[in-house]
Amino acid sequence: MCLRTWIKILCEAGHHVSVIASFSDSKEVPFHPNCKYYSVNYKRLVPGRFRLVNDLLRSRALSIALRESGLLSVVDAVDVQECQIAPFAFPSCRKQSVKKVHSVHLSALAGQERFGKVEASIHRAFNLGAARSADSVISVSNWIKDLYVTNGLSNKKIHVVYNAIDVPQVLHTGRKDDRINFLWVGRFAASKGVNVAIEASLATVKKIPEARFNFVGEGPLFDVVRRSVAQAPKGSFNFTGHVSDVSELNRLRAESDVYFFTSVHETFGRTLAEGMASGLPCIATDHPVMREVMADTGVYFRIEDVDDLIAQMGEMAKDKVKREILGNQARVRVEQLFGEKSVSKQLLEAYETILA
Repeated sequence: MCLRTWIKILCEAGHHVSVIASFSDSKEVPFHPNCKYYSVNYKRLVPGRFRLVNDLLRSRALSIALRESGLLSVVDAVDVQECQIAPFAFPSCRKQSVKKVHSVHLSALAGQERFGKVEASIHRAFNLGAARSADSVISVSNWIKDLYVTNGLSNKKIHVVYNAIDVPQVLHTGRKDDRINFLWVGRFAASKGVNVAIEASLATVKKIPEARFNFVGEGPLFDVVRRSVAQAPKGSFNFTGHVSDVSELNRLRAESDVYFFTSVHETFGRTLAEGMASGLPCIATDHPVMREVMADTGVYFRIEDVDDLIAQMGEMAKDKVKREILGNQARVRVEQLFGEKSVSKQLLEAYETILA
């Protein structure tokens, strides 16, 4: 769930929220009379995680926020070189002149795919340290919750709050031609399965000439992937690059017939849920968290199994009735589990339990 949605839900429920974030994060903070924003320029702090933690804890912004709030929620930064304050912040915060500080760790546990193996293991260790230090943990999926429990955390301190997904008003309509339009959205990186996606797509174009593939996103493998389809039939592939405009993303989904999701690992699978929200039938990797998100409203292929993905694409392309049934079921599932109304309820119930 984005910071903006999180704050909006808490403020509209009558809670007072103090936000400490970098200048670059300020656009994520919505205006609300119950929300106060304190800015910290992380880039000006002394480099190095441990010095940065001490400087941040001594910052005026944190001191003011702690005096005005009895609850501290710490969201780990993605970059391990920047703002990993969670493992250290909680004990130090309790030394402040605050009647009650209840720390809530908001995290996804897994090492980020942009890191190398060493950095990912450091991130994972910091993440677990933060969770162990916190009074409570909020997880984005039951699969992540189970990972925490496997790593020794108490089941009672972990609360699951799914990411909130916007459900567009316009369902997908497909393009008004004879093509079968497949859509892939993600980062062009190995962990997102982009190599599997492009290999299966090339094979599908040969088998099904009317198949057309839209790839949305950017990343380290973007140029490599584009070069790999140079000999494909003209018009079979389209690469949009990064698309930040929500209306444009909704248009691309509306003009698609099938969404396919090839990530090797995810903590929730947000783009998969967004495809489902548009009423698209989805093909996803057979991973526990993808099954938690999609259940039986889509089809699965074995992780990194190109032939299995090709087979699922072929089945989906030839069965329009199946596509319509799965797409409608997927949209209903998102509305019921991941819509803002449902997630608001999950979040508020979690905080009520935490503060009881």
